[in-house]
Amino acid sequence: MAALPYVSANGNLTTNTTSESEATTNPLAALDDAIASIDKFRSSLGAIQNRLDSAVTNLNNTTTNLSEAQSRIQDADYATEVSNMSKAQIIQQAGNSVLAKANQVPQQVLSLQQG
Repeated sequence: MAALPYVSANGNLTTNTTSESEATTNPLAALDDAIASIDKFRSSLGAIQNRLDSAVTNLNNTTTNLSEAQSRIQDADYATEVSNMSKAQIIQQAGNSVLAKANQVPQQVLSLQQG
């Protein structure tokens, strides 16, 4: 008996058996059966390959989306920190201005007393 293995539609490996006398009496039919088995096997491999390609594409899209989301989060944090730094600089400049005015008051009082 000649066994012709192929993968069924549900992914199981199966074999068809034919008697040797049948294969020798009708070699074209045996060849057609072998070609049909190979075609079924190739189509099941193609289906598996398509599923894997689809999974890879989905994973690539997920990776891209996660990278973009992380970038947006980091950019938002950067903008917040720049805003906080600007606010701190303005407060510091205002403090320096108040301190300069406070230092001028004793000078003015002294000049009035002398004057």
